[in-house]
Amino acid sequence: MSVIINETKRKSLEGKVTLGSGVRAVKSVEIGMAMAASGYDWLFIDLEHGPFNLETATQIAIAALTQGITPLVRVASLDADLSTRVLDAGAQGIVLPHVNNAEEARELVSICKFPPEGHRSHGGGLPHAAFAPLGSDELLESVNREMLLVAMIETPEAGERADEIAAVEGIDVLLIGTNDRTFVSQGVQSVGGWRIGGGQGIGHDIEAGIRVHQDSIVRDHSHRGAWMTAGALEDDGQPTAATADNTASTLALAGYL
Repeated sequence: MSVIINETKRKSLEGKVTLGSGVRAVKSVEIGMAMAASGYDWLFIDLEHGPFNLETATQIAIAALTQGITPLVRVASLDADLSTRVLDAGAQGIVLPHVNNAEEARELVSICKFPPEGHRSHGGGLPHAAFAPLGSDELLESVNREMLLVAMIETPEAGERADEIAAVEGIDVLLIGTNDRTFVSQGVQSVGGWRIGGGQGIGHDIEAGIRVHQDSIVRDHSHRGAWMTAGALEDDGQPTAATADNTASTLALAGYL
C-alpha cells in the first residue's frame, strides 16, 4: 500500500485541466462520490466562510480521498492547531487566506509539512495511506510530496510581493482573492505580472485566479504552469478565452455546493 496520489497536483503538473467544486453548505459525506461520478477532480472545503466544524470537514475529506477526489481545505487563519488536525484527518492540501509576504508563506509550509521540509509532528497512521503500516520515513516523505499548499493574495501588499510568496519552497499555488474589497478597491491591476480586470463586479474582476508555480517564478504567458479560477470553463467545457490565451493548464472552480 502506498500513499494516495494527489491527482489534481499530478494532472496540473502535466498541463491538464482539472475541475473542482467549493463545499460551503452541503455537509454530507457522499459529496466525494457524487463529484467522482460527475467527472470532478477536487473539492474546496471552506472552513473560512462555511458553517462546518472540524469533524464535518474531515469526514468529507476522508470520503473524498476514497473516491480519488483531492480534498483541499480553506482554513480561516494561520493556526497550527486547525491546519495540522485537518491534514492529519485526510486533507491533501490547505488554502490559507490573507498571506501578505514570504515570511507568512514560509510559516504555512513549516506548519503543514513534516520534517525536513517543515516542523509538523507525526501522530501515527494517516488516512492518506489508508492507515497502512508504512515506515515513518516513507509515509511522511510521500504525504509531503502529495500535499498542495495554496497562498491567497488579497491585499495590495500581497499583490506587490506575489512573486516572493510564490518563490517560497513548498508553496504550490497562488489564489488571487478578488472578492476582498480592500484588494480590488485600492486599484490593484496586476499580480506577479498577471493582469486583473475586465470583469463585472468584484467577484468577476479576475481573468485567471491561481497559478501553480513549478521550478521558478515566471512572468511570461508561455510558461507551462497551472491556473485555478472561478468561471474558467465555458458551458461546453472548453476553456474561456482568457484561459485559452495561456499555455498554462487550469484548475477550474465550477461553483459552490
